[in-house]
Formats: sequence, C-alpha cells, structure tokens
Amino acid sequence: MRLTQIKNYFHTPNALHAGFITPDLADLLVQSGFQTLYLGFESNSSQWQARTGAKVTAPRFASAVNNLVAAGAQRNNIIAYLILGHPASDLQQLEASMRFVNDLGIRVMLAEFSPIPSTPDGELARALVDLSEPLNHNKTAWPITFLGADRVNHFKSLCHNLNSKI
Repeated sequence: MRLTQIKNYFHTPNALHAGFITPDLADLLVQSGFQTLYLGFESNSSQWQARTGAKVTAPRFASAVNNLVAAGAQRNNIIAYLILGHPASDLQQLEASMRFVNDLGIRVMLAEFSPIPSTPDGELARALVDLSEPLNHNKTAWPITFLGADRVNHFKSLCHNLNSKI
C-alpha cells in the first residue's frame, strides 16, 4: 500500500504571539505549510510596551520575523497587527510603529480598537465617550469618533502606501 503525501497550506488570520517564535518553531511552522502568518504587535513604543505588560518588545518582534524568514517564510506573507484607535494611542506612536514594521519588510494590518465596557481599556474609553451608546462600542465607529475621520484616513492611507512597497 502506498501512502500519498498531502501538501497542507495553513493561514493564521488571528495573531500568533511573536514572543514565542523561536528558530525551531519558525522552522516547524514553515515546514508544516503555514503560508500567511499574522503576528500580534501593537506598537514599537517602549512606553506602550511597558504599559501593556511588554508582551512583545520591538527587538523580540524583529527576531520573530527574522526567524520566520530564515525558515523560508515569504516576507510579504508575514503581517503585523497594529491597533488603530486605542484610547492611549499617543503613547502607542502608531505611525512610527507602522514604519518600523515596514522597515522589517513585512506588511501592516490595522486592527480597529473597540471599547468593551468594564475592561481597563474600555474604562479609558469611557472617560472620552458615553459607552451607554452602543455605537461607541463599534470598531469602525470608535476610531473615527476618537481620532476623527481625517486622522483615521491618514493611517489607512499610510498603511496602504507602506504595504504597496512590500
């Protein structure tokens, strides 16, 4: 009896924790058929990282990307999630974070923040808007309410322009 080898192609629409992507894990992901790799990276700002528990520092994120590329992943198939419209976005330094990701040769995906009441970040948002209004929980409406349409469009345009260079 002859066994047929099956070629698998996997995609990670939800973010992988970049802090855990070692050279061995990167090899395993690529050899297993992972094609599109989304990585969680909220910001390259050290202040932001300290405030949010330093889940993934900028050097550790860059290391994860390099591990994936060394394992054979295509840079244009590695995408970093960055949060758009977080109530502490000044601390986040979104534009600088987008450029940092682009300098690594990978794409940016803006993930719109939506306030969830009774969470720490939701309560930050509550200080800025009335969260008893359900529209203020919406991930599309919140960034526009918080940042304004022009600023949101600026970030989305920058994202498009940076990604077009990858």
